[in-house]
Amino acid sequence: MMKATDSSSDLLSALKKADPVRYASVLYMPETKRPAVASLWLFQTEIERIRDLVSEPLPGEIRLQWWRDVLEGLRDGEATQNPLAVALLDTVENNGLRRDLFVAYVEAMAFDLYDDPMQDSDQFEGHMGETLSVFFQMICQILAGTPIPAGDAAGHAGVAFGVARCLVDMAKHRARTQIYVPGDMLAANGVTAEAWRAVDETAEKLQVVNTFASYGLDHLDKAKRAISNVPKECHPAFLPLAICGNILRQGYRTPSKVLAGSVAPGPLLMQWSILVAAVRGL
Repeated sequence: MMKATDSSSDLLSALKKADPVRYASVLYMPETKRPAVASLWLFQTEIERIRDLVSEPLPGEIRLQWWRDVLEGLRDGEATQNPLAVALLDTVENNGLRRDLFVAYVEAMAFDLYDDPMQDSDQFEGHMGETLSVFFQMICQILAGTPIPAGDAAGHAGVAFGVARCLVDMAKHRARTQIYVPGDMLAANGVTAEAWRAVDETAEKLQVVNTFASYGLDHLDKAKRAISNVPKECHPAFLPLAICGNILRQGYRTPSKVLAGSVAPGPLLMQWSILVAAVRGL
């Protein structure tokens, strides 16, 4: 989190600490665009970490409500005292971004505060659309300097990135009884929500991970094809996808590593993957 004394020039330093993957990606963007993109990704990390900071939903809801009020212009005085809020609102204003999309994001992230299971693939894709795809789309707008038709690329990118992150965090999610794996995938493999929350490893659970990873790989492939039709200046927006292939393939081939919480890429592999993607393309 940025400190009260930070200025917009410190956005990259804050992002480097908060999210090394997205920090590495922003370095391949034009220097003049980096602060704006960093403010969006920092805002994401700020909201995403709320569940880890609270012991029950109500304090998390209060934090989300504060950001919702800021985005709706109801806390202008308080917002000026929060450097991230200042940077985010400047980015929204200077790039013509829609505030309602940020409000919808904050509202969607309330799901993370509770342990309700993800009912099916449609709900999962809708949730990833509101919480991840929308940011890929907005970053494309920042990089292009104007709204562009990148919906297919952003949509599939959000789902692929979301599946990869769920695989990395699956052990943590199961430990706190959260279920992000779509319920239809659990049911197709004969696993109930109660059984999924149990700590044991079974053949059926391994097959669930395999199915989920395969689903992510399919969306990653579709994202890459769609990105090829997006203007080249927007391609850096999708560089965080560079780490997804390795994670998703591990989930498909060795699902036991996912249940054990050991599929996160190391820093060297992460940096190398993003470098290769920046040079050769996704």
